[in-house]
Amino acid sequence: MANTLMCSIEEKLEREKKLPYFYRRYVDDTLAVVQDILTASTFLATLNEAHPALNFTMEVAINGKLPFIGMELMKMGSQVRTCFYRKTTDKGLLFHYQSHVDNRGAKTTGELAKLRRRVKDYIKSGLYKKYLRDPDGGLNLLRRKAQVGALSETQPNDDDIKAFPKDGYSVDLVKTPNISFGTLWKFMTESVSSKKQITTAKPLVKGCNFFMSKHVLFMFHVSKEGKHFIKSQVLPSMKKSSVYSCYICVSSFGYVLRAKCACPAGIDGRCNHVTTRLFSLESFPKTKDSVPKETDAASCTAKPCSWSVPPKRKGPVQPISAMKFNKHNYFKRKRLRQPIYRITASKAYRLAVMKSTTSPTKALKERLYSQDKPTKYMTEGLATEQEILELYQHKQAECGHEGLQVSECGFVISLTDGSLGAGPDRMVRDPSVEDPQGLLEMKYIQTEKYDSLEDALLQKRICIKDSEGIHINKCHQ
Repeated sequence: MANTLMCSIEEKLEREKKLPYFYRRYVDDTLAVVQDILTASTFLATLNEAHPALNFTMEVAINGKLPFIGMELMKMGSQVRTCFYRKTTDKGLLFHYQSHVDNRGAKTTGELAKLRRRVKDYIKSGLYKKYLRDPDGGLNLLRRKAQVGALSETQPNDDDIKAFPKDGYSVDLVKTPNISFGTLWKFMTESVSSKKQITTAKPLVKGCNFFMSKHVLFMFHVSKEGKHFIKSQVLPSMKKSSVYSCYICVSSFGYVLRAKCACPAGIDGRCNHVTTRLFSLESFPKTKDSVPKETDAASCTAKPCSWSVPPKRKGPVQPISAMKFNKHNYFKRKRLRQPIYRITASKAYRLAVMKSTTSPTKALKERLYSQDKPTKYMTEGLATEQEILELYQHKQAECGHEGLQVSECGFVISLTDGSLGAGPDRMVRDPSVEDPQGLLEMKYIQTEKYDSLEDALLQKRICIKDSEGIHINKCHQ
């Protein structure tokens, strides 16, 4: 709405030549370059007078700097340069990509000439020294440093790793035994003696988080005397200037025999870094085709193109007769399951006037197995039944019918024909007439906004109108 309003106002000001030579706007934030403060104040008054709903405020540059929607304009001589604008409370933390704030990272796509100019501007302004961020949090850089030996590697004590081989390790992990989560849980939790009173639930959770954060840099494997020895380099949780060396011994059946880590908590072999390594082994694919060997050094771009074949979907096989198909009706009221088996007077009339061409099956289904549910008008009629009864008694008293008795009744069956019956609303006894017994049928008439009661009665065929006037329709169902 603000954008639509401002577009029409800007078109009017442009026709009247009242816009500055440099004018930009984003929704309700405007940026203009004028000669002096007096010209800016005049333009501010022009904007506020353009429409009664507008109430702009003005912010001028201070010390040659002016913030505007996530960027800061700096006046350097006759040129205006831009940079990222950060408040004084900014901590330099990275925001999630779904955050409500704007993306603060520099774009890495575009034309080559523009990318070069962008890099030169960052270097010239000095932004790269303070605000340059590694997209993966520095893991790739640390992995490269560890590969060339630039990171210091913390090793466990020599006495703790005497049982582990010192050489012969390979990066080929295809021959490593399968490790399940149950094995991991048994080693970290169940195998700990209760006398030691060691809590291993917290390292189990933290190790899973470290594994998901890719803290495992390198893994090496060697097999000797029926045992598998695995050596790995794991990043610490806080300090990233060094790596910890973890040693794990696994049997051929996948049971963890012992583990050692160089961290202070790894003396028992159940620290966060050992758990991280075990989670990595548990998720490692065990097929030779999916894991490249160290002799296969060709990159994916050097190999021939091939189609990506998705895995086959495997589900439980069962005959179609055993399958159940349900149609779910969400957010819908359940239908009332109260079948009415009574043959009322209206139903009897419907059967009496039925044509010979009407299907008997259809007639029986309609009369005996009706699934009709009370409508809104029927519910309102039942609620106002007592009020209608009081109005009826008052009207009859005005007509001279004193001593009128109205009582409730059930289903009335005909004395002469037992298959016919009716369910009237009330039984009436009027001692002032010759035949005192009678039936009362009450109708709650719904009228439209501009219709009268007479129009509603005629429209619903409750009453009919002829040359003699308006009278009740005795054939109404």
